[in-house]
Amino acid sequence: MVVCCNQVDTYEKIYDEVEKLHHTSMFEGWFRVDVRPFKQALLNIIKRWSFMFKQHLIDHVTNSLNDLAEFIKVSDVTSLMSLNDVTSRFGEGATLNVSFNECTCIKIRDVTSHDNVREVTSLNAE
Repeated sequence: MVVCCNQVDTYEKIYDEVEKLHHTSMFEGWFRVDVRPFKQALLNIIKRWSFMFKQHLIDHVTNSLNDLAEFIKVSDVTSLMSLNDVTSRFGEGATLNVSFNECTCIKIRDVTSHDNVREVTSLNAE
């Protein structure tokens, strides 16, 4: 994610540099060329690449949030199932397994969510 942000910044800087170019260029002291069409085409290409990286970042954040929402929904359903239900259906060992599995899933998701938040926070800080 940080790589994409750096790419966006790079393309934005290039865009600013190209935008500052003069509308005409002089070659050999006598040949004047209007570079506006070339400049505009180049600016469009740079903007498209910048947008592509921005879209990737947006998609990454959106997918991460959707995954988190789905995880919360599944965790809510699992936690609503009483441990007595699990014990009566599957025995004592199943209750322990369900509890450990739930704790493991929450721990893994917690690390992933914290990493995503740190990345977004570091992007905002820049």
